[in-house]
Amino acid sequence: MLQPHFAAGDLRAFAKRDGNDGYIVNGQKIWTSRAEYSDLMILLARTTPKEQAAKRTDGLSVFIVDMKAAKGNGLSISPIRTMMNHSTRKCSSPI
Repeated sequence: MLQPHFAAGDLRAFAKRDGNDGYIVNGQKIWTSRAEYSDLMILLARTTPKEQAAKRTDGLSVFIVDMKAAKGNGLSISPIRTMMNHSTRKCSSPI
């Protein structure tokens, strides 16, 4: 669930229906361990604008993303250099 602005309680990833059976997700997810080797990713995104939600947890949805289908379709994975013996990956979307 780690997103660049989430620490401040500001979830910016937003999912909007694409007119078919799916959603278009815009946002960014970071610190996704082994992202380049994963088949699936769990992603939390807002489906109702924050201003329209009665509670801050209203309008949040969890998505299971097929990473193989999303790569090259808006999903990019890039390394984040760390002081450990391996790098962690950052997933950027739209997915």
